[in-house]
Amino acid sequence: MALRRFKFRYEALLLYRKRILDRLAQDLAELQREIRAEDSRRAELVQLERLCIQDFSENCHGDLDVFSLRDYQAYMVRLRGIVEKLTARIVELRDGEEAKRVEVVEASKRKKTVERLRERDKADFEKLLTEKERKFLDEVGNVRAAVRDRAV
Repeated sequence: MALRRFKFRYEALLLYRKRILDRLAQDLAELQREIRAEDSRRAELVQLERLCIQDFSENCHGDLDVFSLRDYQAYMVRLRGIVEKLTARIVELRDGEEAKRVEVVEASKRKKTVERLRERDKADFEKLLTEKERKFLDEVGNVRAAVRDRAV
């Protein structure tokens, strides 16, 4: 009796869905790294803004000319603008992250569906194989019993 190996008919589909899931997971990880980097950069700029405000308030009591005051103000306005742009970028990235997370979940569900089908097909194959082995062994036993009965 020739034993066959289990061959899943949708193996190519399963491999394709695994690749899609892996690619989406990589994209999600890249987005999360980018969010952390932008968040860190924003935190540094906010800290710098606080330090500038503190420095300004300390120098305000001393001799501060009009030009220095104008420079402080221009720098603070520019810094605030950069922080606001970074904040908007982070919000945009987080929205993209959530959308990508939904894609990853959906791709995972599609992959699991094919994996369950594979497991079901494999169980059916093993059941059929066991049935064939049982029939073969019954047949061998019957042949041996017939040969033994004839010999007697």
